[in-house]
Amino acid sequence: MEEKEKKENWLVRFIVTIIWLAISLGVDFFAIKSEGYIAGAIAEIIFFIVTFSVPYLRKKGTYTRWWGWLALLQAGWLFYLQFSR
Repeated sequence: MEEKEKKENWLVRFIVTIIWLAISLGVDFFAIKSEGYIAGAIAEIIFFIVTFSVPYLRKKGTYTRWWGWLALLQAGWLFYLQFSR
């Protein structure tokens, strides 16, 4: 017998995606506002690692995966802001 694949709840996925976006952008906002660029960059790298360590978050075709990549790019930008002065 074939096992039916569980259908994912779109509402749960939507809420997780919005939360993940808010965390990603929130870290940047506070890092820039407080000029704690290094702390923000480290937080973004941790965010990236968590995103790609948790199978639910790194699922192909989801926005949470894109937010993980965005966090890595934002970490690079924060390092640039720190060391460009």
